[in-house]
Amino acid sequence: MSSPQIWELQEQRMLPVIDSPHPLSYFGKESDRLLPRLPGTLEVAEKLGLIKHHPLIKVPNKDGSVDEILFPWIGDLLLYLKDSQGCYCVNWTIKGVKDNFENSNLNSLKGKTFNRNDEKSWARHVIEESMYAAAGIRTVRITGEDLNVDINNNLRQLWLWHHRETKLSSAEAQEIIGEFAIAMIKEVPPIETVLYLHAEFGFEIDDIKAVLYQAISKRFLKVDLTWPIILSEPLNREVFNIWDRTAHLFARSSS
Repeated sequence: MSSPQIWELQEQRMLPVIDSPHPLSYFGKESDRLLPRLPGTLEVAEKLGLIKHHPLIKVPNKDGSVDEILFPWIGDLLLYLKDSQGCYCVNWTIKGVKDNFENSNLNSLKGKTFNRNDEKSWARHVIEESMYAAAGIRTVRITGEDLNVDINNNLRQLWLWHHRETKLSSAEAQEIIGEFAIAMIKEVPPIETVLYLHAEFGFEIDDIKAVLYQAISKRFLKVDLTWPIILSEPLNREVFNIWDRTAHLFARSSS
């Protein structure tokens, strides 16, 4: 999983156009307190004077007239996390390089010239960040400079296996983790351990792989995530804890 604290992740999440419940309210995690609502991109765009940049679609009617309807933006990633204070969300907006974010603040247009696409992109980021901030949700701008390609790919792969249930008992899962730990020390590719456990004990291959990936994400197996995790290649032992180096990307606040 993408952090020791993360318990849910939504990719390509639609940004609500109108006033909507806080994302946590759908999970019942914070029922003991009143969660602020998301004001919606329409309200935020109007308050900021940026409504002209909100996407529209034109819908033809039978009488030949055309209605213009507000169309939602699609976000990148919304992370659901938990710390000592309880559950919270962090919004990730992702670009290739930091230069793509240079103009995404409310004062950045002053004294500068932008083409139409740059201005629309700027407005979209400002509206998205402001909408989430109104509900107490921090937006983090992620680029390839923050997480390299291998870390990104590894985290996505681990997340795909994060919620997968297995038919294995806790004792069996612990034995499997132990086998992978020995294999890592001996520099034996994981696939050899997978095939051995399947042939020797009859465990399903996907169950074995699920235990492996979940053990890595929970750091029972401390694997170097800066190198690709490939089953046909020995796992590299962790040199440093990437969670320590990237903790600011998952934090509740920027302070």
